Amino acid sequence: MKRRIDPALIVLALALVAGAYFRFWDLTSQSLFLDEGYTFMVAAKPWQQMIDAIVFHDFHPPLFYALTHDAIGWLHWQVWDYRYLTAPFGMITIVASWAIARRLFGDVAASIVAVLVAVEPSLIQWDRLYRMYSVMTAIAALSWWLLLVAQASGGARRTWAWIAYGATAIVAPYIHYLGAVNVLCQGLYALTDARKRWPVFAFGAASVLALIPWAWAIRIQYPNGGHVAGTADLPIYWQSLARDTMLSGLPQAWAGSAFMDWAIAIVVVGASAIAIWRWPKSILPYWLAVGAVQVLATVATGKALVIPRYLLPVVPAITIAVGAVTAWLLSSKARVAGAIAAVGIPALFIVCSANIVWDPYYQFPDWYLVNLVVLQNEKPSDAMLFVQGFPYVVVGDFTAFRKHDAAGPSMPEDMPYTFRWLHKHAGVRVWYIENQYFYPDPHKRLKAYLDGHRKPVVLPSGRTAIWSEARASAGDVVNVILYDKETAKRNGAPKPAVPRVTSAKSRLERASVGH
Repeated sequence: MKRRIDPALIVLALALVAGAYFRFWDLTSQSLFLDEGYTFMVAAKPWQQMIDAIVFHDFHPPLFYALTHDAIGWLHWQVWDYRYLTAPFGMITIVASWAIARRLFGDVAASIVAVLVAVEPSLIQWDRLYRMYSVMTAIAALSWWLLLVAQASGGARRTWAWIAYGATAIVAPYIHYLGAVNVLCQGLYALTDARKRWPVFAFGAASVLALIPWAWAIRIQYPNGGHVAGTADLPIYWQSLARDTMLSGLPQAWAGSAFMDWAIAIVVVGASAIAIWRWPKSILPYWLAVGAVQVLATVATGKALVIPRYLLPVVPAITIAVGAVTAWLLSSKARVAGAIAAVGIPALFIVCSANIVWDPYYQFPDWYLVNLVVLQNEKPSDAMLFVQGFPYVVVGDFTAFRKHDAAGPSMPEDMPYTFRWLHKHAGVRVWYIENQYFYPDPHKRLKAYLDGHRKPVVLPSGRTAIWSEARASAGDVVNVILYDKETAKRNGAPKPAVPRVTSAKSRLERASVGH
C-alpha cells in the first residue's frame, strides 16, 4: 500500500528551499554591518577585556559574545564567513512556525505560514547578518513549539520536550535580555492550565536564577540600555512601527505613504486581533503579548524596546496569525478575501525580500565602496572623523583608513572629546564620514563647526570632495566630505560652545579602536 503524499510537507520543503535561497545567496559579499563589526571587535578581545567591554560599553547579555569568542579561537575564519553560523537559525524559525501552525490550525494554515516565514523580509534581513537576532527569533519560535509538544505528549517524549523547553527558557535571556519577555508570556499562558503546564513555572524560575550571577553586570548596563523613547531627537514613529518591523525593503515609492503605514498596521493588528478572538485558548494571544509587553515597557521606562529588530521574535507569531486567519477565510464565505491574502501577502514579502538581497539601495552601507572613495584622494596626514563613531570598527583596517588618526562620537557624551580632537587637528585635512549622526550629534554641531572653519577640498578634476551613498533608510546613508585645513571663521559661523569634558577619551578610544 502506497503512503499518501503529505502536501503540507511538500510545501514546507519548497518553503525551506526559498528561505535558504534568500538567506544564503551571496551571503558573504556585503561588507560588515556596524553591529557585526562591534561583535567581532568585542569577541576578539581576551576574555576579561571582553567581559569588561560588554559590561561597561554595551547593554546586551554575554552569551552570544562568548560563543563568538570561542568560534574565533576555533575556526579562524574571515569575519564575514561567520554569517554561515547564524543564517541557519532562520531555517529553524521556518520549521518551528510551520509545526506550530499545523498543530493548532491544520495543513492549509501551516502551508501559508511556511511560505510567509520563508520570504518574510525583516527576518531575512537579520538572518543574513552575524548578530544575535536570528538566534533569539529561532529560540522564541522553537520554545513555543516545544511547549506545545511537551503538554500534548506522554512518557519519555514529554520529559525530553520539557527539558528542551527548559533549555530555551534559560538560554534566551542570555542571548538577548528581551528573551525574558518571551519566558514571562509563556508563564502567563501556563496560568490558564497550571496543573498541566507547571514545568513552565519551574523553568521560568530557573531562568531567573540563572541570571543571578550576571545581575551585577545588568545593574551597570541598565542605564545605557535603550535609547530614550519619544524625545524630539529620537522619536518613535508608532504609525510606521508595523511597517518597519515586518517590511524591510519596502519599495521607496510606497514607504513614504501614510496610507501604506496605516494599511500595514491595520492588517497586522487586525489579523492579530481576529486570531486572539477566534482562538483565545491557543498560544497565539500570549506569544503576541510579547510585543504588547515591550510596548508597555517602552512607555513605562522611556527605553525604546520597540526597535524593529527587538520585535523580531514576535514576527513568526504575527505570520501564524495571518496564516490562520487566511485559512479560516478560505474555508468561509469570505474565501475571495482569503485568496487575495494568500497570494497578495507572500507576493509583497517577495518584492521586499528581493530588494534586500539584490538591490544595494535597500541594503546596509557598503563600506567597501566608502573605502574606495576615500582611497582615491586620501593623504598620509589626513585625519578621519566618523559621526557616529562605530563605523570605524568595520573600516579601521581597510586600506584607506588603517594608518590615519581617527575619532568620532558614538553618543552625545562623546561630543566634548570630539571637539577637542578637532581643535588638535586644525592643521590637517579632515574626512567627515557621516552615518547615523542622529544618535550622537542630532543637531549636526560637528558639521556646522567644520562648515564654519574649513572649506571642502576641490579635487584636480574641479569637483568638490563631497560624496553620498544613497540608501532607502536614513540609517544606512553615508555622507563623505573632505575638509581642508582649518582657517579663520567663515560666513560669520559661530564657534560652537564646547561642553566641559567629562571623560578623558572618546568611546572610540575606550573601545580600543582609536589611535
